[in-house]
Amino acid sequence: MNPYLTLCFSSLVLLALFTSCGEGNPANPAEEVVQPLNSITIDGDGWQKTSIVFADDGGTVVYDTVTNITTFEITGTVAGAKLVAGSDEVVKLVIRYSGEKPNTFNWSSLEEELDDDVVVLTIADKEYRQQEGELMITHYGSVGKLVSGTFSGSLKGDSGEEVILLEKGVFSALRKENVGDPDADAPLTFIIDGDGYNNVKVVIREKGFNTIGFAHYNTDGGAHLSFLLGSGLVDVPGHEAQSFAFVFSFPRSYEGVWPWNLGNNSDFSLNISGKIYKGVEGRTGVSYYGRSFSEIVAGYFDGTLRNVETGALIQLKSGKFVTVRAN
Repeated sequence: MNPYLTLCFSSLVLLALFTSCGEGNPANPAEEVVQPLNSITIDGDGWQKTSIVFADDGGTVVYDTVTNITTFEITGTVAGAKLVAGSDEVVKLVIRYSGEKPNTFNWSSLEEELDDDVVVLTIADKEYRQQEGELMITHYGSVGKLVSGTFSGSLKGDSGEEVILLEKGVFSALRKENVGDPDADAPLTFIIDGDGYNNVKVVIREKGFNTIGFAHYNTDGGAHLSFLLGSGLVDVPGHEAQSFAFVFSFPRSYEGVWPWNLGNNSDFSLNISGKIYKGVEGRTGVSYYGRSFSEIVAGYFDGTLRNVETGALIQLKSGKFVTVRAN
């Protein structure tokens, strides 16, 4: 063999062996459980570039499925920097933000969105709240994994006169189980009231579905989107098991809110174990509309429907749906 080719081949083999025998990177390093790190530096209102390092395992991160808010909390002490002689001051840090994915937030905009505090730093009995700053969520792991980020800005005391600068803020903690609505992940939920139902919540999950549902884009007679959402027998509190089948449509294939208007490609009907109800007044909202086949379509609905045989009215409240595009 040509000596030059032999040398090249040997080098490649050695490189492959070195790469495979090394520690390497895990398949998904972002989902590894690593040691949390939490620290801040504060300056002002009697503090001079004071660093606070919290306990490694002292923080918690919880996502609320109802409010769509993630809350981080941690408590520690100011070691070596005491407001009261002879005692370490207890420090608590709370950070709130919307969603459950990496993102960057302006404190003022986020405060307006949440209608709640974004950053609260408590030292002893004195509280400081967000004024201006930035929060960056760098990683958002699944339950049991790490959620981490950085933040910095100015905070004001309760009187509004004391201001401290919060610098080099780093937070991380292992994510706890979600709180909020246990049915948040169900593909179809709603509350029904009237005609024998008394504000009964119905939850339809994938298990037991004859047809989970699909969204069909139809250009025949005017562009509109039709949904078919059906179920097998579903347990209904205070009633025998029943089946539910929805058919509803609206005139556009994108996000929006569409009033029910029979005859104008925006209607709503419901079949409950053979009893047919037609929409009288209500709305269907589409919060997400997938742009291609098999992508998610999700939204909400509420309104009044009439039984086509008896004329009895029912109210549908807090309806939510998740389905997929069929074409």
